[in-house]
Amino acid sequence: MPNMQDDFCSDNSVDNSADDAVIQDIITNIDRLIEEFKISHDVDDIRTISQNEFTGILKYIQFNYIRPTKCLYKYTPNTIHNNNITLMYNDYIVSSICDYYMYLCSIYNKIVNVYGFYALTGIDFKTFESWEEMQSQRPQAFQTIKRLKKEYECTLENGAQSGKNPVGFIATLNHRFGWSADNKPSLTVNITRSKNEILSSINPELLSDNS
Repeated sequence: MPNMQDDFCSDNSVDNSADDAVIQDIITNIDRLIEEFKISHDVDDIRTISQNEFTGILKYIQFNYIRPTKCLYKYTPNTIHNNNITLMYNDYIVSSICDYYMYLCSIYNKIVNVYGFYALTGIDFKTFESWEEMQSQRPQAFQTIKRLKKEYECTLENGAQSGKNPVGFIATLNHRFGWSADNKPSLTVNITRSKNEILSSINPELLSDNS
């Protein structure tokens, strides 16, 4: 399988081993907190809960791990100059956690969207918007938000084709992406990635603890 990071890192010679360890730790804690939430809130199957309740789980992870540990930051706030908050985030780590967020949505049958990724990470919408204007300066951040929006469109399309409230899905597609009955784009984005595929795309050695 090709390395998902190859599309986003302009310099593949960079040693990301330290970041890979952080990513592994984040994924482990996300899984831990999901199980913790299920027990404390008496949830048997996340696939059966609503999108809003799933967002609540993502916020639970943010409040109890992502935010207090500052695990997505490349620099601490005290090292930032000119109040440029976009420099706070490690684009490599954020991109990988975005992949894992989309994987969770796929296995739990939930819609991928920017708000859900905000709920998980706490990255504000102003920062997301700035990434869309930084293709040359921060290509990995640019590709992360671009990929996130494309996956949003794809999961809406999958929802429309599932037969469950297709009118609602189509209405959202038309409003958000300009779809219409006579002009429906054909999407081929595959959002189903296993946990091992995500980890192996970062560093195959990470699989040793997850096999």
